[in-house]
Amino acid sequence: MASYRTGTGADQTATGLLEILASLLAIPTPNPPGNEAATADVLEQLFAPFGVPTRRVPLGPGRESLVVVLPGRCPEAVALCGHLDTVPAVAERWTYPPYGVTIEGDRVYGLGTADMKGGVACIVGAALELLETDAKTNHTVVLAFTADEEGDMGGARSLVHAGVFAQAKFLVVAEPTDGQVYVGEKGQLWLRVAFTGQATHGATPSLGRNAALAAADLALRLEELATTSDFGEGTTFNVGRLTGGERVNAVPEHAELDLDVRFADPLVDSAVLREVRRVVRAVEATRQVVAAVAVLRHLPPLRTDAANAYVRALTAAADAAFGRRTQAELAPYATDAKVIVPPTRVPFAVFGPGCITQAHGPDEYVSLPSLVRTETALATFLRGL
Repeated sequence: MASYRTGTGADQTATGLLEILASLLAIPTPNPPGNEAATADVLEQLFAPFGVPTRRVPLGPGRESLVVVLPGRCPEAVALCGHLDTVPAVAERWTYPPYGVTIEGDRVYGLGTADMKGGVACIVGAALELLETDAKTNHTVVLAFTADEEGDMGGARSLVHAGVFAQAKFLVVAEPTDGQVYVGEKGQLWLRVAFTGQATHGATPSLGRNAALAAADLALRLEELATTSDFGEGTTFNVGRLTGGERVNAVPEHAELDLDVRFADPLVDSAVLREVRRVVRAVEATRQVVAAVAVLRHLPPLRTDAANAYVRALTAAADAAFGRRTQAELAPYATDAKVIVPPTRVPFAVFGPGCITQAHGPDEYVSLPSLVRTETALATFLRGL
Protein backbone atom coordinates (compact mmCIF):
# COMPACT_ATOMS: atom_id res chain seq x y z
CA MET A 1 0.00 0.00 0.00
CA ALA A 2 1.80 3.13 -1.22
CA SER A 3 1.40 6.41 0.61
CA TYR A 4 2.08 10.00 -0.28
CA ARG A 5 3.25 12.66 2.12
CA THR A 6 0.98 15.67 1.69
CA GLY A 7 3.28 18.21 3.26
CA THR A 8 0.72 19.03 5.99
CA GLY A 9 2.31 16.63 8.48
CA ALA A 10 -0.06 13.70 7.80
CA ASP A 11 0.55 10.68 5.63
CA GLN A 12 -2.46 10.03 3.39
CA THR A 13 -2.92 6.83 1.45
CA ALA A 14 -3.03 7.58 -2.27
CA THR A 15 -3.16 4.05 -3.68
CA GLY A 16 -6.93 3.70 -3.45
CA LEU A 17 -7.51 7.04 -5.19
CA LEU A 18 -5.12 6.15 -7.99
CA GLU A 19 -6.83 2.79 -8.48
CA ILE A 20 -10.23 4.48 -8.76
CA LEU A 21 -8.88 7.12 -11.12
CA ALA A 22 -7.12 4.53 -13.28
CA SER A 23 -10.35 2.57 -13.69
CA LEU A 24 -12.14 5.75 -14.78
CA LEU A 25 -9.45 6.86 -17.22
CA ALA A 26 -9.26 3.41 -18.83
CA ILE A 27 -12.77 3.88 -20.24
CA PRO A 28 -12.83 6.49 -23.04
CA THR A 29 -15.79 8.82 -22.56
CA PRO A 30 -15.15 11.67 -25.03
CA ASN A 31 -18.31 13.66 -25.71
CA PRO A 32 -19.50 13.00 -28.34
CA PRO A 33 -20.41 10.15 -28.14
CA GLY A 34 -20.02 9.90 -24.35
CA ASN A 35 -20.09 6.18 -23.43
CA GLU A 36 -20.75 7.13 -19.80
CA ALA A 37 -22.75 3.95 -19.11
CA ALA A 38 -19.54 1.89 -19.12
CA THR A 39 -18.04 4.15 -16.47
CA ALA A 40 -21.24 3.99 -14.45
CA ASP A 41 -20.85 0.19 -14.50
CA VAL A 42 -17.41 0.47 -12.90
CA LEU A 43 -18.59 2.88 -10.22
CA GLU A 44 -21.65 0.80 -9.39
CA GLN A 45 -19.42 -2.24 -8.87
CA LEU A 46 -17.30 -0.31 -6.37
CA PHE A 47 -20.34 0.34 -4.20
CA ALA A 48 -21.95 -3.08 -4.68
CA PRO A 49 -20.25 -4.73 -1.64
CA PHE A 50 -21.88 -2.20 0.68
CA GLY A 51 -25.44 -2.76 -0.46
CA VAL A 52 -26.26 0.94 -0.77
CA PRO A 53 -29.05 1.99 -3.14
CA THR A 54 -28.00 2.87 -6.68
CA ARG A 55 -30.00 4.14 -9.62
CA ARG A 56 -29.26 4.45 -13.32
CA VAL A 57 -30.87 7.31 -15.22
CA PRO A 58 -30.64 6.81 -19.01
CA LEU A 59 -29.92 9.65 -21.41
CA GLY A 60 -29.40 7.80 -24.71
CA PRO A 61 -27.74 4.71 -26.18
CA GLY A 62 -24.65 3.96 -24.09
CA ARG A 63 -25.29 7.08 -22.01
CA GLU A 64 -26.41 6.90 -18.39
CA SER A 65 -25.98 8.86 -15.20
CA LEU A 66 -25.52 7.03 -11.91
CA VAL A 67 -26.95 7.95 -8.51
CA VAL A 68 -25.59 6.35 -5.32
CA VAL A 69 -27.29 7.00 -1.96
CA LEU A 70 -25.61 6.68 1.43
CA PRO A 71 -28.57 6.72 3.85
CA GLY A 72 -28.23 9.05 6.82
CA ARG A 73 -30.16 9.46 10.03
CA CYS A 74 -32.56 11.85 8.31
CA PRO A 75 -33.80 12.19 4.71
CA GLU A 76 -32.34 15.67 4.29
CA ALA A 77 -29.46 15.27 1.88
CA VAL A 78 -26.14 16.70 0.80
CA ALA A 79 -25.34 15.95 -2.84
CA LEU A 80 -21.90 15.54 -4.42
CA CYS A 81 -21.84 15.84 -8.20
CA GLY A 82 -19.30 14.93 -10.87
CA HIS A 83 -19.55 14.29 -14.60
CA LEU A 84 -18.29 11.17 -16.35
CA ASP A 85 -17.67 12.53 -19.86
CA THR A 86 -14.62 14.36 -21.18
CA VAL A 87 -13.82 16.46 -24.19
CA PRO A 88 -12.34 14.52 -27.15
CA ALA A 89 -8.58 14.01 -27.21
CA VAL A 90 -6.32 14.74 -30.16
CA ALA A 91 -4.01 11.81 -29.45
CA GLU A 92 -1.12 13.01 -31.61
CA ARG A 93 -0.83 16.13 -29.44
CA TRP A 94 -0.39 14.07 -26.29
CA THR A 95 2.98 13.05 -24.87
CA TYR A 96 1.28 10.54 -22.55
CA PRO A 97 -1.47 8.00 -23.31
CA PRO A 98 -4.74 9.90 -22.81
CA TYR A 99 -6.69 6.81 -21.72
CA GLY A 100 -4.64 5.66 -18.79
CA VAL A 101 -2.69 6.84 -15.76
CA THR A 102 0.89 8.04 -16.13
CA ILE A 103 2.61 9.31 -12.98
CA GLU A 104 5.65 11.56 -13.18
CA GLY A 105 6.75 13.23 -9.99
CA ASP A 106 3.58 14.34 -8.23
CA ARG A 107 1.58 14.68 -11.47
CA VAL A 108 -1.01 12.19 -12.69
CA TYR A 109 -1.51 12.49 -16.47
CA GLY A 110 -4.55 11.35 -18.46
CA LEU A 111 -7.64 12.66 -20.23
CA GLY A 112 -10.08 13.85 -17.60
CA THR A 113 -7.68 13.85 -14.65
CA ALA A 114 -8.54 17.50 -13.98
CA ASP A 115 -11.89 17.78 -15.77
CA MET A 116 -13.17 15.90 -13.96
CA LYS A 117 -12.52 12.23 -13.34
CA GLY A 118 -10.11 13.32 -10.62
CA GLY A 119 -13.05 14.98 -8.89
CA VAL A 120 -15.19 11.88 -9.38
CA ALA A 121 -12.42 9.76 -7.84
CA CYS A 122 -12.32 12.04 -4.80
CA ILE A 123 -16.11 11.81 -4.37
CA VAL A 124 -15.93 8.02 -4.60
CA GLY A 125 -12.93 7.80 -2.30
CA ALA A 126 -14.56 9.96 0.38
CA ALA A 127 -17.81 7.96 0.19
CA LEU A 128 -16.02 4.61 0.36
CA GLU A 129 -14.08 5.82 3.38
CA LEU A 130 -17.39 6.48 5.16
CA LEU A 131 -18.76 3.09 4.17
CA GLU A 132 -15.60 1.17 5.08
CA THR A 133 -15.54 2.70 8.57
CA ASP A 134 -19.31 2.28 8.95
CA ALA A 135 -19.63 6.00 9.67
CA LYS A 136 -23.22 7.23 9.85
CA THR A 137 -23.97 10.84 8.97
CA ASN A 138 -27.01 12.83 10.04
CA HIS A 139 -27.66 13.77 6.42
CA THR A 140 -28.25 11.34 3.61
CA VAL A 141 -25.39 11.62 1.10
CA VAL A 142 -26.36 11.56 -2.57
CA LEU A 143 -23.62 10.94 -5.16
CA ALA A 144 -24.67 12.14 -8.61
CA PHE A 145 -22.44 11.06 -11.50
CA THR A 146 -23.72 12.72 -14.65
CA ALA A 147 -23.51 12.20 -18.39
CA ASP A 148 -23.19 14.93 -21.04
CA GLU A 149 -21.80 17.80 -18.97
CA GLU A 150 -19.40 18.62 -21.80
CA GLY A 151 -22.42 18.76 -24.13
CA ASP A 152 -25.74 20.26 -23.10
CA MET A 153 -25.72 19.08 -19.46
CA GLY A 154 -28.45 16.63 -20.36
CA GLY A 155 -27.48 14.19 -17.63
CA ALA A 156 -27.87 16.76 -14.86
CA ARG A 157 -31.20 17.85 -16.32
CA SER A 158 -32.46 14.28 -16.32
CA LEU A 159 -31.46 13.88 -12.66
CA VAL A 160 -33.37 17.03 -11.76
CA HIS A 161 -36.44 15.72 -13.59
CA ALA A 162 -36.04 12.38 -11.78
CA GLY A 163 -36.18 14.15 -8.40
CA VAL A 164 -32.66 13.19 -7.37
CA PHE A 165 -32.05 16.54 -5.66
CA ALA A 166 -35.51 16.90 -4.12
CA GLN A 167 -34.21 16.48 -0.54
CA ALA A 168 -30.86 18.20 -1.10
CA LYS A 169 -29.99 21.03 1.26
CA PHE A 170 -26.54 21.56 -0.27
CA LEU A 171 -24.67 20.60 -3.44
CA VAL A 172 -20.93 20.22 -4.01
CA VAL A 173 -19.71 20.08 -7.61
CA ALA A 174 -16.20 18.61 -7.67
CA GLU A 175 -14.86 20.49 -10.71
CA PRO A 176 -11.20 21.60 -10.46
CA THR A 177 -10.74 24.58 -8.13
CA ASP A 178 -7.09 24.26 -7.09
CA GLY A 179 -8.07 23.94 -3.45
CA GLN A 180 -10.47 26.88 -3.43
CA VAL A 181 -14.13 26.68 -2.48
CA TYR A 182 -16.05 28.69 -5.05
CA VAL A 183 -19.40 29.98 -3.82
CA GLY A 184 -20.90 30.21 -7.29
CA GLU A 185 -20.05 30.56 -10.94
CA LYS A 186 -20.12 33.22 -13.62
CA GLY A 187 -22.90 33.61 -16.14
CA GLN A 188 -22.53 32.65 -19.79
CA LEU A 189 -23.61 34.56 -22.87
CA TRP A 190 -22.80 32.83 -26.16
CA LEU A 191 -23.49 34.80 -29.32
CA ARG A 192 -23.23 33.91 -32.98
CA VAL A 193 -22.95 36.67 -35.57
CA ALA A 194 -23.64 35.52 -39.15
CA PHE A 195 -22.54 37.79 -42.00
CA THR A 196 -23.84 37.79 -45.55
CA GLY A 197 -21.90 39.66 -48.20
CA GLN A 198 -21.57 39.42 -51.97
CA ALA A 199 -19.57 36.66 -53.64
CA THR A 200 -17.42 37.32 -56.66
CA HIS A 201 -14.25 36.02 -58.29
CA GLY A 202 -11.11 36.19 -56.17
CA ALA A 203 -9.39 38.12 -58.95
CA THR A 204 -11.88 41.00 -58.62
CA PRO A 205 -12.37 41.43 -54.86
CA SER A 206 -13.46 45.05 -55.21
CA LEU A 207 -16.65 43.87 -56.92
CA GLY A 208 -17.73 41.81 -53.92
CA ARG A 209 -18.45 42.35 -50.24
CA ASN A 210 -16.22 40.09 -48.18
CA ALA A 211 -18.11 38.48 -45.28
CA ALA A 212 -14.91 36.99 -43.83
CA LEU A 213 -13.32 40.43 -43.58
CA ALA A 214 -16.45 41.64 -41.82
CA ALA A 215 -16.13 38.83 -39.27
CA ALA A 216 -12.45 39.62 -38.78
CA ASP A 217 -13.26 43.31 -38.39
CA LEU A 218 -15.84 42.45 -35.73
CA ALA A 219 -13.34 40.26 -33.87
CA LEU A 220 -10.89 43.16 -33.59
CA ARG A 221 -13.61 45.58 -32.52
CA LEU A 222 -14.82 43.15 -29.86
CA GLU A 223 -11.28 42.89 -28.51
CA GLU A 224 -11.22 46.67 -28.19
CA LEU A 225 -14.69 46.71 -26.63
CA ALA A 226 -13.63 44.22 -24.00
CA THR A 227 -10.63 46.32 -22.99
CA THR A 228 -12.17 49.80 -23.16
CA SER A 229 -15.68 49.28 -21.77
CA ASP A 230 -16.62 48.82 -18.13
CA PHE A 231 -18.77 45.71 -17.90
CA GLY A 232 -17.90 45.05 -14.30
CA GLU A 233 -15.13 43.10 -12.63
CA GLY A 234 -14.66 39.59 -13.91
CA THR A 235 -16.31 40.04 -17.31
CA THR A 236 -14.38 38.32 -20.11
CA PHE A 237 -14.77 38.14 -23.90
CA ASN A 238 -13.49 35.31 -26.07
CA VAL A 239 -13.87 34.94 -29.83
CA GLY A 240 -14.00 31.16 -29.87
CA ARG A 241 -14.77 30.49 -33.52
CA LEU A 242 -14.42 32.46 -36.74
CA THR A 243 -15.12 30.87 -40.09
CA GLY A 244 -15.98 31.91 -43.62
CA GLY A 245 -15.50 31.22 -47.29
CA GLU A 246 -15.47 28.05 -49.37
CA ARG A 247 -12.39 28.35 -51.60
CA VAL A 248 -9.37 30.55 -51.99
CA ASN A 249 -10.30 32.06 -55.37
CA ALA A 250 -13.67 33.49 -54.35
CA VAL A 251 -14.77 36.39 -52.16
CA PRO A 252 -16.61 34.82 -49.19
CA GLU A 253 -20.33 35.45 -49.19
CA HIS A 254 -20.92 33.98 -45.73
CA ALA A 255 -18.98 34.07 -42.47
CA GLU A 256 -19.69 33.44 -38.80
CA LEU A 257 -18.19 34.52 -35.50
CA ASP A 258 -18.96 32.95 -32.11
CA LEU A 259 -18.42 35.00 -28.97
CA ASP A 260 -18.23 33.66 -25.40
CA VAL A 261 -18.87 36.22 -22.66
CA ARG A 262 -18.54 35.33 -18.96
CA PHE A 263 -19.84 37.73 -16.33
CA ALA A 264 -20.28 37.93 -12.55
CA ASP A 265 -22.80 40.76 -12.36
CA PRO A 266 -26.32 39.51 -13.21
CA LEU A 267 -27.13 42.90 -14.79
CA VAL A 268 -24.17 42.92 -17.19
CA ASP A 269 -25.54 40.61 -19.88
CA SER A 270 -28.08 43.09 -21.27
CA ALA A 271 -25.43 45.81 -21.47
CA VAL A 272 -23.02 43.47 -23.25
CA LEU A 273 -25.65 42.39 -25.75
CA ARG A 274 -26.60 45.99 -26.45
CA GLU A 275 -22.98 47.00 -27.06
CA VAL A 276 -22.23 43.97 -29.23
CA ARG A 277 -25.25 44.78 -31.40
CA ARG A 278 -24.02 48.38 -31.71
CA VAL A 279 -20.59 47.23 -32.88
CA VAL A 280 -22.17 44.77 -35.32
CA ARG A 281 -24.21 47.57 -36.88
CA ALA A 282 -21.02 49.61 -37.31
CA VAL A 283 -19.36 46.68 -39.10
CA GLU A 284 -22.41 46.29 -41.34
CA ALA A 285 -22.17 49.93 -42.37
CA THR A 286 -18.41 49.87 -42.92
CA ARG A 287 -18.26 46.55 -44.79
CA GLN A 288 -21.64 46.85 -46.55
CA VAL A 289 -22.76 43.44 -45.38
CA VAL A 290 -25.83 42.10 -43.58
CA ALA A 291 -25.43 40.63 -40.10
CA ALA A 292 -27.70 38.61 -37.83
CA VAL A 293 -27.01 38.13 -34.10
CA ALA A 294 -28.26 34.94 -32.43
CA VAL A 295 -28.07 34.02 -28.75
CA LEU A 296 -26.76 30.44 -28.47
CA ARG A 297 -26.68 30.23 -24.69
CA HIS A 298 -27.76 32.63 -21.98
CA LEU A 299 -27.25 31.45 -18.40
CA PRO A 300 -27.16 33.83 -15.42
CA PRO A 301 -24.43 33.78 -12.77
CA LEU A 302 -25.12 31.68 -9.69
CA ARG A 303 -24.06 32.62 -6.17
CA THR A 304 -24.44 31.13 -2.70
CA ASP A 305 -24.07 33.21 0.46
CA ALA A 306 -20.56 32.61 1.82
CA ALA A 307 -22.10 32.63 5.31
CA ASN A 308 -24.16 29.52 4.50
CA ALA A 309 -23.48 26.90 7.19
CA TYR A 310 -22.64 24.20 4.65
CA VAL A 311 -20.27 26.54 2.80
CA ARG A 312 -18.53 27.37 6.06
CA ALA A 313 -18.16 23.70 6.94
CA LEU A 314 -16.78 22.80 3.52
CA THR A 315 -14.43 25.80 3.58
CA ALA A 316 -13.11 24.85 7.01
CA ALA A 317 -12.44 21.30 5.81
CA ALA A 318 -10.71 22.55 2.64
CA ASP A 319 -8.59 25.07 4.53
CA ALA A 320 -7.45 22.40 6.99
CA ALA A 321 -6.61 19.92 4.21
CA PHE A 322 -4.77 22.40 1.98
CA GLY A 323 -3.23 24.47 4.77
CA ARG A 324 -4.36 27.84 3.43
CA ARG A 325 -7.23 30.28 3.66
CA THR A 326 -9.98 30.19 1.04
CA GLN A 327 -11.36 33.37 -0.52
CA ALA A 328 -15.04 33.51 -1.50
CA GLU A 329 -14.97 33.71 -5.30
CA LEU A 330 -17.01 32.66 -8.33
CA ALA A 331 -15.84 29.89 -10.62
CA PRO A 332 -14.94 31.40 -14.02
CA TYR A 333 -16.49 28.40 -15.82
CA ALA A 334 -19.87 26.66 -15.92
CA THR A 335 -20.74 23.38 -14.18
CA ASP A 336 -23.74 21.07 -13.92
CA ALA A 337 -24.98 23.48 -11.24
CA LYS A 338 -26.17 25.71 -14.10
CA VAL A 339 -29.09 23.33 -14.70
CA ILE A 340 -29.45 21.90 -11.17
CA VAL A 341 -29.57 25.03 -9.01
CA PRO A 342 -32.20 27.24 -10.72
CA PRO A 343 -35.05 24.68 -10.60
CA THR A 344 -34.14 23.23 -7.19
CA ARG A 345 -32.86 26.41 -5.50
CA VAL A 346 -30.30 24.34 -3.64
CA PRO A 347 -27.28 26.26 -2.27
CA PHE A 348 -24.04 25.00 -3.76
CA ALA A 349 -20.27 25.29 -3.91
CA VAL A 350 -17.63 24.16 -6.39
CA PHE A 351 -14.65 22.32 -4.91
CA GLY A 352 -12.43 19.73 -6.53
CA PRO A 353 -8.85 18.67 -7.29
CA GLY A 354 -6.63 20.14 -9.96
CA CYS A 355 -6.72 23.40 -11.87
CA ILE A 356 -9.08 24.42 -14.67
CA THR A 357 -6.11 25.62 -16.74
CA GLN A 358 -5.21 21.94 -17.27
CA ALA A 359 -8.60 21.09 -18.75
CA HIS A 360 -9.42 20.69 -22.47
CA GLY A 361 -5.84 20.44 -23.62
CA PRO A 362 -3.10 17.87 -24.30
CA ASP A 363 -1.22 16.24 -21.42
CA GLU A 364 -3.95 17.09 -18.93
CA TYR A 365 -2.91 16.30 -15.38
CA VAL A 366 -3.85 16.61 -11.73
CA SER A 367 -1.38 16.69 -8.87
CA LEU A 368 -1.44 13.78 -6.47
CA PRO A 369 -1.34 16.07 -3.41
CA SER A 370 -4.41 17.88 -4.73
CA LEU A 371 -6.27 14.58 -5.11
CA VAL A 372 -5.37 13.41 -1.62
CA ARG A 373 -6.16 16.72 0.06
CA THR A 374 -9.46 17.08 -1.77
CA GLU A 375 -10.59 13.60 -0.73
CA THR A 376 -9.53 14.36 2.83
CA ALA A 377 -11.54 17.59 2.83
CA LEU A 378 -14.64 15.93 1.37
CA ALA A 379 -14.46 13.05 3.86
CA THR A 380 -14.07 15.50 6.75
CA PHE A 381 -16.99 17.57 5.47
CA LEU A 382 -19.25 14.51 5.15
CA ARG A 383 -18.30 13.17 8.57
CA GLY A 384 -19.31 16.48 10.11
CA LEU A 385 -22.81 16.42 8.66
